[in-house]
Amino acid sequence: MRTSSLAATVVLVGLGSAAWAGPLLGSAARCQRQIGREGQRFASTREKAWRSCLEKLLEGRACDPAARDAAIFRARTRLVANVSRRCPPQLLFGTQPNAVGFAAGSCDLDPTATGAGAEACRQMGVSSVAEGAQCMLCWRNLELDRLLRMAYPCLSGDVPGTPALDCGLPPACALAGDDVTCSAAIARAAVDYALAREAAIEGCLDGVRQGHVPGPCPDIRTEALLAAAEQRKLAAISRCRFRPPGWDPCPPDASGSCAERTGSLSDVAACVDQGADALADRLACRSYPNAASDGVACPSAPPATTTTTTTAPGSTTTTTMATGPVGCCDLVGGACVWLAPEECTGLIFNGTPGPPGSVCDSATGTCTTAPPTAGNCCTLTADGPPPSRLCIASPLLDGDAHCLTVGQTIGAFISATVITGVCPSPGAGCVP
Repeated sequence: MRTSSLAATVVLVGLGSAAWAGPLLGSAARCQRQIGREGQRFASTREKAWRSCLEKLLEGRACDPAARDAAIFRARTRLVANVSRRCPPQLLFGTQPNAVGFAAGSCDLDPTATGAGAEACRQMGVSSVAEGAQCMLCWRNLELDRLLRMAYPCLSGDVPGTPALDCGLPPACALAGDDVTCSAAIARAAVDYALAREAAIEGCLDGVRQGHVPGPCPDIRTEALLAAAEQRKLAAISRCRFRPPGWDPCPPDASGSCAERTGSLSDVAACVDQGADALADRLACRSYPNAASDGVACPSAPPATTTTTTTAPGSTTTTTMATGPVGCCDLVGGACVWLAPEECTGLIFNGTPGPPGSVCDSATGTCTTAPPTAGNCCTLTADGPPPSRLCIASPLLDGDAHCLTVGQTIGAFISATVITGVCPSPGAGCVP
């Protein structure tokens, strides 16, 4: 049990993840489930409202934006009200497992996202549950707009936002007859597949949060749901007789490229997968703090700087990585490490920065402004090349084998050494 407790707190930049991996306590799990369900319900309503509008445009008819926007507004209002009713502040904000894990005061749900839309979301104030729900909606809308631009490449200019890449003018999209029918069928298949994938992934995460599923996600049941969604998508696309205009090249919102060619309907199906899989996973990651610790492929920012030190001629090189100046970071469960502030408070780490000038105290596993006290300190080494090291201070770490067991749950560690010592900045190794 001690191993599980500490494993839920330790984070390794670039090699592991997870401030918490496991069930949430009581009402926190129910709050998280409500957030997931309301997000899925909002996405379904929103995309159906947009679908009705965009399909009319494909057919050359006029859409009613007022009716579309009214339906979306009602869905937004319902989400905010239902999340506020189920999730009081002490459950929404705060550290897992006692709370869902969102950070009060911050709307940075994805530090890796770029663009004006992401920056606008980050600037939102979050001082209440209602504002927290509006923050989630902001990030959700960015992805749902991206999904529509991908699914309706000939109408991407009618959807809010801008493509992920500036690929110049869109391809010629003179649609008529079967082109219209096929374009609408592919769009429906793409949207339905993405939303089904999100629902399946979040269902697995709910099972983990409630203690019903051991993880990681996707588990075998979720894999079956994903396979069924894939078959429904392929069946829908196969009703087309040929690839319609707009799908060559693969839309940049799906491919991340301006030149990925699609020569057949099979290529179109693969293009949809390429965009929808990552998009659905991002939706789940922004609604479920620390989803990466339960196996979901959440975006992660690469380290911004690298420092290399060679100890002797012919010796191995040890590398430590960080995104900026590091400080002491308190993690859930009684452990401290050295992290950049934005990493400490982000969704991946879910920690609390220590006071300015604080140090990592091995005796207590906390950040303190007093001189550090020696105690259990573990240096974990991960395989390279070059090998990377991380020191963790915690009274829970009582032996090399224990520390290595913990480390191997979060990264590719090959050795661990526990000493009586301290973990000094920048956190690359314990010293006596």
